[in-house]
Amino acid sequence: MLFNAGVALLLVALIGLYFARFRGQSPEVYSPAASWTRAGIYFCCCFLLCWLTGTQAMILQSPLATPEQLADPAWITATVGLTLLIFIAYWGLWGRYTLRFDRRLHLATQIPFGLIWGASAAQLILTVWHVCRTLGPALPDWQVWIITWFVAGSWHWWFHDFYWDLYIAPEHDTPFTIVVKTALLHIPQTSLCTLYLTVFGNVWVLIGLQTIALLAAAIFMRLPPWWSTTSTPAARRHPFVFGLARGGGYLSPDPANDPYLKAAHSPPRNTVF
Repeated sequence: MLFNAGVALLLVALIGLYFARFRGQSPEVYSPAASWTRAGIYFCCCFLLCWLTGTQAMILQSPLATPEQLADPAWITATVGLTLLIFIAYWGLWGRYTLRFDRRLHLATQIPFGLIWGASAAQLILTVWHVCRTLGPALPDWQVWIITWFVAGSWHWWFHDFYWDLYIAPEHDTPFTIVVKTALLHIPQTSLCTLYLTVFGNVWVLIGLQTIALLAAAIFMRLPPWWSTTSTPAARRHPFVFGLARGGGYLSPDPANDPYLKAAHSPPRNTVF
C-alpha cells in the first residue's frame, strides 16, 4: 500500500510539473525533460491500473514457476525458446533497424528507463489478462488469449503510433523499419507472449520477457537523459484522418546519400518498398 501511495503522489507531482513547464511545448522540438515527464506519467498510470484492478496482488501471490513446470519438458522448451526469440528479436533485429542519428550511449539512464518501461508494459498486458480471467471465468483459454492479445496489442499499437513515438521517444524509425519491426517483432512477440501466458500462467516470466525487450529498445534508440541539451531530431509527424498525426518515421531530405538510413539498414528512399 505504501508503494502504491508513493506512485500516486509521484503521478500528481509529474502532472503538476508537466503543466507548469511543458504544456503547450511544440512537438517539433524534441525535449528530453518533457519526454521523461510524459513517460513517467504513463508508467505511474500503468502501475496504478495494475494495483486498482487487483492484478498487482495476483502477481505478488504468483510463483516464478511451479515444481511441476520445472519438471515439464514442454514448459522448459517453451520458456527457453521464447526467451531466445525475444533476445534475437530485440537485441538483434530491433537494434539493427533503429535510427540513432548521433545520440550517445548513456546506460546510467537508459537501463533504468528500459526496466521501468518493460515492467509497465508487462503490467498492462497482465491487467488485461487478469480482468478477462476475472470477468469471464468460463471463457476457454483460446478466447482469453485472443482477447488479451487483441486488446493489449491494439493498445500498444495505437498508443505508440499516436503518442509515444510523437511525444516521448526521439525519432528512431523510418517507414521501412516500422514495417519490418511490426511484421517481424511486435506482432509475433505479442502473440507468443500472450499465448505463453494463457497456457502456462507464468506472470513473472512475462514481466521478464517484456523487460528484456524494452530494455533493448531504450538502449538501442539511444534515449537521451532528461538533462540532455544536445539537439536530436523530433519525430516526423505524418498526417492521419480527422486532423490527427501519427509517428510514421523519418523522411530524409537526401535518402540516396543519408548516412543515418544506411546505419539503420534502411533502403535509400523514403518509401517502404
